[in-house]
Amino acid sequence: MNPKDKNLLSSSSVSSISSLSTESISPVSQDNDEPVIVKELLNIFNEMSDNYEDDRIIAIRIRKYLLDNDIHQNEFFEMLSRSQNTPRSISFLAFLYCRGIGVAENKEKTFEVYQIAANMDDALAQNQLGWCYYYGIGTKVNYDKAFEWFQKSAKTYATGQGWLGVCYSRGHGVKQDYDEAFKWYKMAADAGDQWGAFHVGHYYREGIAVANPNQKEAVAYYRKSAEKQNITGQYWLGYCYTEGIGVEKDEKQGFDWFKVAADQGSGFCQFQVGCCYRDGIGVKKDCRKASYWFQLAANEEPTFYYLGDFYQTGTGVVCDIHRALRLLRKAKESEHIALY
Repeated sequence: MNPKDKNLLSSSSVSSISSLSTESISPVSQDNDEPVIVKELLNIFNEMSDNYEDDRIIAIRIRKYLLDNDIHQNEFFEMLSRSQNTPRSISFLAFLYCRGIGVAENKEKTFEVYQIAANMDDALAQNQLGWCYYYGIGTKVNYDKAFEWFQKSAKTYATGQGWLGVCYSRGHGVKQDYDEAFKWYKMAADAGDQWGAFHVGHYYREGIAVANPNQKEAVAYYRKSAEKQNITGQYWLGYCYTEGIGVEKDEKQGFDWFKVAADQGSGFCQFQVGCCYRDGIGVKKDCRKASYWFQLAANEEPTFYYLGDFYQTGTGVVCDIHRALRLLRKAKESEHIALY
């Protein structure tokens, strides 16, 4: 269910927004009509947000649109900051501050602008304001206030429902209650929220708040999460395929899901892809490709051992004893042993 943006900005809200503009923005004439580019990108933002797309994916889509249309990011930020007609457009401005699109990333202004829209009953902004309180984005961590704003958002917004699940699961801002957590996770998942779907899958896999573990249901919800571009859901779906958990074992599909997540920048899944190439799991064994993926995942602790071993033996890379020793020392410092 989509939030209804009914309230127009009051004069005091407009003043608040104006005071948040960066000094680098120069005055421009104010047209009566909202610029076409603002309308189009606001529609994209609304559609993707109300479809519960990941913020990273939304940011990529916005940047690509601006690049394809030869519009500078700061030019668009300038236009949007002068086209504040609805609470959702204010939420969009906060999103730009949060992601550093057209303006320097600014946590304090992210919080302030989301607060304006949240107080005007925008469910997305209410969820994001709860997120700010939960993680201390532009403000101090306050689980009670986070829970309060997630409750408001959850009336109409699935991601807010999912965050209520997180609060109940961890006992943040409310007494810990796994049954309540599962209820809210499932409500969010069934409405299309990717993280809600992942958590429901986790609960089914572990047998939390359900009669018995149900691996088939776990896979079904991991798939919902994965298809929404959730990296964690993609990893667990890949894992289930490679191990034959809740689904017929299919190492090729397992590899494919690991790679989808790896291509989105997941260091741990980049490591998993490297392991697949090293051992020939779901793909032809190829130590050079394994080395490539291990190097992409160089900040993941398990990688230190394997990449160090590759440089020591010259497997898939040019032998480099000094580099091998540095990596193996890192592996030892992290107390990593080969488990994969």
